[in-house]
Amino acid sequence: MINEIPGATESPSYLPEQISQNLATIRDAGYDVREYSISAPARVFADSNGALPHSVTATSEFTSRVVSVFPLSPERFSGNVHFELLNPSGGMESSMFWPDAAGYILQRGDAYVGLTCKNVIVEALKASSSARYAHLSVGHDGLLWDMIAAVGRALRTSEGGGMLPGLKPAERIIANGWSQSGSFLRTYLSEHLHALHSLEAGHDIIDGYVIGVSSGGFGPMGYVNIDRDGELDFDEDLRPIGEFDQLELDDPRRVVRGASVPVMEFMTEDEVMQHQWHSRGDSDTPGDLYRCYQIPGRGHISGVRRVHYEKPVDGRHMSEGDLPDEPEHVATIFLLAAALDNVILWTRGVTPPRADPIVVDIPASYVRDMAGVDYRALRSAKDSSGHARGGVRYLDVDVPRTLMAADVDGPLTMKYWEHRALSAEQMRSLYGSVDVYRERVERRLAELVEERWYLPEHVPAALHHALDGIDF
Repeated sequence: MINEIPGATESPSYLPEQISQNLATIRDAGYDVREYSISAPARVFADSNGALPHSVTATSEFTSRVVSVFPLSPERFSGNVHFELLNPSGGMESSMFWPDAAGYILQRGDAYVGLTCKNVIVEALKASSSARYAHLSVGHDGLLWDMIAAVGRALRTSEGGGMLPGLKPAERIIANGWSQSGSFLRTYLSEHLHALHSLEAGHDIIDGYVIGVSSGGFGPMGYVNIDRDGELDFDEDLRPIGEFDQLELDDPRRVVRGASVPVMEFMTEDEVMQHQWHSRGDSDTPGDLYRCYQIPGRGHISGVRRVHYEKPVDGRHMSEGDLPDEPEHVATIFLLAAALDNVILWTRGVTPPRADPIVVDIPASYVRDMAGVDYRALRSAKDSSGHARGGVRYLDVDVPRTLMAADVDGPLTMKYWEHRALSAEQMRSLYGSVDVYRERVERRLAELVEERWYLPEHVPAALHHALDGIDF
């Protein structure tokens, strides 16, 4: 059952902050934002070491919250829905996906739905407005897996079961989760729950997956046990406090394999360190469709601490007023848009590009932290510009105007990254003149579009980002 929770845009403080801050842009693009409750019976599965069938320890009806962003015109709707498991870390719900993906979604006529997926957030919503959210209930966090299927099934019906009013059923559903929520999807796939729900539905419940800024090698959160319930306490380095049940670091379920639909892991240089013993090769084999895109020069948290030039706008639907106070890693807007395009094309049989992994130096004396937290002895091997070798190459690392580096004074995990503008002397040493720099930027952008790492419509914004204020 799906019911509207009225007044979403009149009470934007209840929406994830990233979406509520973007309401003017959403409306200008011909979209609306609404809030719904979704209810259905769900099961709590017992851990069975990844084997099927899973035994069921409990059944219960859940009622959770969905935020929907959709085009008002049926003619504009592409049929593609981006389905995010909203991130619940720290007891505050966020859409880590929306800031970098919004321009792509709004330009393409796609829709977006975000699911509240843990009890801690349900309780936080009730605390914020008992009248508005009193009916919500997620009695066990293990109900999430059937919650995913319930949203997937609803989106295949007319008007998305009510979540996409006036629109046709979803033709393609691309599920994504970021950080902790990305690990939810790793569990969902590795425990064969996609296969189970697809068998029950008679078709693929989801058409493709994007697992963002999450590595199976990050011990306490790289894999979320299928029957885990409740919250963990962590210290400042994200080491769990107290006893809890953590999957062994070398358990094969920490690596996604055997998916019948496309799976893309989109990770930054931060997660790459955790990923060294959990990497696998890309695959186009039917029944095991997989890519791993690793982004040099970017950290787990999208914001950078310092930049020395103005951030450009993204296409037609992003303006300076829509941007958060702490600027994002601008290139991620371009790279994620192209990655999403590649996943959608992949569902139609178009093979996506491959990228080498980032090269990591592992000291001969290195001893692994089997808790999966301390990877500080690992470093990426650097190219001549000081950026990591390998990974998805893009303009900022191949034709740099800044040095992107992790803040060494930051926490053990999820570091802040700094963008330090190269001096005029360094720019002259690299390029000789502004004209040469411009020519190299334009040539590399053309190659990135040809290689399908950038979309053609992002070339003007990327060019502005590279050339704005350049004078040496």
